[in-house]
Amino acid sequence: MRMKIVSNYTIPAFLAAVAQLTLCPGVSARWATPEDAQSEVEFEKVEITVERDGSWTEVAEIQRKILKEDARRHVGIGKLYYNPNIGRIKILEAKTILRGQEYPVRKTEIEDKAVASSSSAFDEIRQVLIGYPKVEIGAQIYLKFERKEKATVPGLYSSRAVFGTEPVKKASVRIISSIPLRVRVSDPGHDLSISNEKRNGLHVVHARTIRPVYRVVREEEHGRLDPDARPGFIVSSAKNWSELEKPLVPAWEKVLSEPLPDSFQKILNQAKSKQTDVEKFNTVTSELAATMTYLGDWRTIRGRYIPRPLSKIAESRQGDCKDFSAATIAILRKLGFKAYAAIVNRGNDYQYEKADDLPRLSLFNHAIVRVYTDNRDYWIDPTNFVSFAQGIFPDISGRRSLVYLPEPRLEQIPPNSSENGQTFIARQIRHEGDARFSNEISVRLSGTEALSLTGADLRQSKDSLHHRLLNTVTSTKRVQDWKVTTGDLSSRLVQDISYGVSFTSEGSYQTSAGHALVLPGNFIQSATDLRLENRVSDLFLGQPELLRRETEYVNIEKVGNESLDCEITSPWLEAKRKLTESPRGLLVSDVIALKRALIFNSELKSAEFANVKQDLMRCFENVSVIYRPKGVHRGLASELESYQRDWSAKRNRY
Repeated sequence: MRMKIVSNYTIPAFLAAVAQLTLCPGVSARWATPEDAQSEVEFEKVEITVERDGSWTEVAEIQRKILKEDARRHVGIGKLYYNPNIGRIKILEAKTILRGQEYPVRKTEIEDKAVASSSSAFDEIRQVLIGYPKVEIGAQIYLKFERKEKATVPGLYSSRAVFGTEPVKKASVRIISSIPLRVRVSDPGHDLSISNEKRNGLHVVHARTIRPVYRVVREEEHGRLDPDARPGFIVSSAKNWSELEKPLVPAWEKVLSEPLPDSFQKILNQAKSKQTDVEKFNTVTSELAATMTYLGDWRTIRGRYIPRPLSKIAESRQGDCKDFSAATIAILRKLGFKAYAAIVNRGNDYQYEKADDLPRLSLFNHAIVRVYTDNRDYWIDPTNFVSFAQGIFPDISGRRSLVYLPEPRLEQIPPNSSENGQTFIARQIRHEGDARFSNEISVRLSGTEALSLTGADLRQSKDSLHHRLLNTVTSTKRVQDWKVTTGDLSSRLVQDISYGVSFTSEGSYQTSAGHALVLPGNFIQSATDLRLENRVSDLFLGQPELLRRETEYVNIEKVGNESLDCEITSPWLEAKRKLTESPRGLLVSDVIALKRALIFNSELKSAEFANVKQDLMRCFENVSVIYRPKGVHRGLASELESYQRDWSAKRNRY
């Protein structure tokens, strides 16, 4: 579902940069300096006029200077996008200024053409391509254009302005609105001057930078940046969340009240035979997933927000999240359930949701199903390949959601905890002589951890799947005689999944005290593999999960008496390791629970996190056990042990 029109053609150039707020894992701890930039904005001026019906006109003027070679390509070729069914763009002036000389862009160097639709939907997007002349380092690229757009919801308007996603020397934005606007400002560095006033029946919001601004993070591993860390503001004409969707609810209900097509009636009959609510929900969504293909139609405003008629969905067997949700709701209502549409911001990344955020449709991008029962409420996402009504998909858990009740209301989807996704690994490593080991591994996945393998037989061959599973437990370079066993993975219904892996491997670490084995490591390595000096972003750990791992080493015995047991407790994660010696060998028991997806920057700078980081490294990283074959006592290791025993006995006598 396209709840948000492509940002490139709905809001001004620097407003669209909000999409770049979230940093990706692995990007490199500091604020960027102007010397890091490829180009800079010398000035930007935006004026937006909002009409009573929510439609708006923007006139934007921007001049950038090319500082480095790469900017010649991404600044020297201008691109603007729009949907002709919703709005239009007109180029008022475009030119290059080089060493004081102006070089206007000829009309033949401006092309307005249709571009390919999204791979998952019909869409009608046009691109305005501008080829600037004399593009070289030091050149100034100037553009002035006008953009007009219709209102998404009649009478409502909202937008967001963000400053500093690229170096900005001077920028301003003025919004002149015929409808009242609410304003939310974030300016942690006091970089803005903002006025908010009424003049002659118009609401005028004016923001300008009072100093150069550049707020981009560099060299920070697994970083996420709170949108409020940059200067900016949000405006919205909606007084409450209900006002956003109330105009859309009647259109949804009209679709949902249509007669059920024959193919959906068959699914209804299948679901009736099931005993529990969850079984009925999963039957409906799995049958829809098996018969329908994801394909949206976002060419019009209605196509972005309202599902197609049920008959069209059933006939085409195609649809986007709105259509999947409408079909699911229609069937569930025939089963007697109180089912409604809801919208959410879907994604695997961390979402910064503010209690004082202003209502606006751009905060949502996906349609799902909300079901109320006497015993429990459900959040169902029928657009997925698999069915998981008994749980909550990680990409919507913990998010706010706007539910399309007769009086729409904002609700909170419960967050997943580590208990909702568990992995249990039992591994036996048997010493077979010399440096040769046989390995027997059993893995059980439950809850959200089982999502990735559910229906795997429908997606790939057994051979490809078995190679994939082997690679998850070992490096294949020194593996011999391997075998992977899986059960039937052709069902779309999420349930516990078990599989086994066996193989023979050779090699162990040589030390001056004998052979050594490296113990299993820490899957939350992002909590230790980071630099904290001058760090400004938060740390993203991933979705909460629980790992229970038991590794038994057979036919060996540990050399030395150093304890490798440890236990860590914190607000973000818990971990425990215990080594137990037995007549068979050595048992290593690990429990690691990731409790939170994000560690805030202020927490990263705390003494508590510093201790947790050190404890994780000490307990789970580069930890080895020196061993000898069971019953064998010779070499330096045994001599060292014998010396330690003799010395201990002598010390006790005195």
